[in-house]
Amino acid sequence: MPFAIELHEDPSVVVAVCDGVFDVATFECYLDEMESLGPFRIGTDLLVVFQDSVRVDLDSNAIMAGAGREMVFSPGATRVIVANDRLVFGLSRMFASFCPSASSRYRVVESLSSAARELEADEIDLKAVVDKTALQLAPRQAVG
Repeated sequence: MPFAIELHEDPSVVVAVCDGVFDVATFECYLDEMESLGPFRIGTDLLVVFQDSVRVDLDSNAIMAGAGREMVFSPGATRVIVANDRLVFGLSRMFASFCPSASSRYRVVESLSSAARELEADEIDLKAVVDKTALQLAPRQAVG
């Protein structure tokens, strides 16, 4: 899978790291995975990090459909998307704008330090949980 999702307790955040090709099928799998993990307790925030090498292949219809799906976070949860690629940033902003007003706390930022400010979290702690989650994306070595 070109994404990994992990719930962290300190800070209380669900981290999703995306890499590789993020297309319609991947987007739907990501949303299904989030639904299967939730609902999350009040106070749990969301951080989605698009790695520099990610390639997003979504159209506006897929983004609108995804934005309209029921989310498993409380209305007060902060949701932050980190995207430093201009296209991914723009598509993320489109997604955030299509979300229902009850979910309007999406922020799209260009760096992890900006995400830390939005989530009111320590940047070093946040980087550690992102790195830990990203390890799930590493190709597994054959054991023999």
